[in-house]
Amino acid sequence: MRAFYFFELNSIIRNKKNLAAIILLLITTLYYVFVIEPNYQPDERVDAVNVQQDYDEMSHWLENYRGEGTSSGAAFALSYFPPLVELNETRLDALEQKDFAAYTRATAEWYRYEDQWIFSSPEFLSYNTAYYGIGQQYPLQEGRYWYLSTATRYSAYVDKGTRITPAVLEERTALQTGIRAWNSSIVPIALISLVVIFSIDIVTKDRNHLSLVSSFPLSFEQKLWVKTAVVITTFSIVSFSIFLLGLSIVALKEGFGSFSIPVIVFNGPILLEENFYTISICLFYLQAIALILVIAYLFTRFIILCSLLLKNEYFNLLVGLAVIFTERLYYIRGIGYFSNVDLFPSTFFRMFLVSRFNRVRAII
Repeated sequence: MRAFYFFELNSIIRNKKNLAAIILLLITTLYYVFVIEPNYQPDERVDAVNVQQDYDEMSHWLENYRGEGTSSGAAFALSYFPPLVELNETRLDALEQKDFAAYTRATAEWYRYEDQWIFSSPEFLSYNTAYYGIGQQYPLQEGRYWYLSTATRYSAYVDKGTRITPAVLEERTALQTGIRAWNSSIVPIALISLVVIFSIDIVTKDRNHLSLVSSFPLSFEQKLWVKTAVVITTFSIVSFSIFLLGLSIVALKEGFGSFSIPVIVFNGPILLEENFYTISICLFYLQAIALILVIAYLFTRFIILCSLLLKNEYFNLLVGLAVIFTERLYYIRGIGYFSNVDLFPSTFFRMFLVSRFNRVRAII
């Protein structure tokens, strides 16, 4: 069995198709870390200028308000502005002293206060469009999700004793960058596509050297299990190495980060702060790696089954890619209002902890 394992391993490594896929994945990773990542704009930036501007505008209005013929808008501002002025003053003082723990604590309260007022008074206020984008069909729910998520995350930084820096707050460290990539679906889809490419001809290629394959004293079932192990081993080594390379490049500029940094998990469906909790980045990665390996195993066995039935690698490729992208046809935001979408199978590509499907349920 060992000899057959290394025979298959050598075969999969030397395969030109597989080498091309590995090179393409490497180039994509380098493009992401050198081109896409430097242009990343966080929704919440550590920006004293912006905080100062808000503070000045509100303070100026309160200082110059004369109270003559108070309108409903003016009465609303008189209730709404003063606590914000105090919070912004605390944030500015903390930034001036580089006390990022105090800044983080005050900013968490700022998000809670803003969410309370915006969600209850949408006729006067709106969430920052950076959190949901122009033309969003559910701006109120989307904005509340991210405001509560950010408030919970910032509070967790302080409560769990995280070493807080601007890079941590803006999620720019290498470990946090990796999580943003996972949650964007880019990494899971790229990795599962790699599994499909590795496995589409793992069985059909034997037709080119039947006598050599037959010379190994293993049953047909044992050979299939060895092939499965080879695909998963190769996939694991390649994906881990390239992912680690990407993290290392980001770490040179923004720092590696800590495995104890909290990561937000939404345990919906109702948008309340108590439905948000945190886990460590270490636990996030352990869960993500475990899940991606399970999915890789299932895809490998599925492609092997297709190979046995139809013996055509092009069909295997088509079916494998179809399974990856078919989920997008029915896991569409809002569709749960019309059908029981929760009963449909999921490939878990938007898996990992900030689940979009949970957010869909929260909205409908």
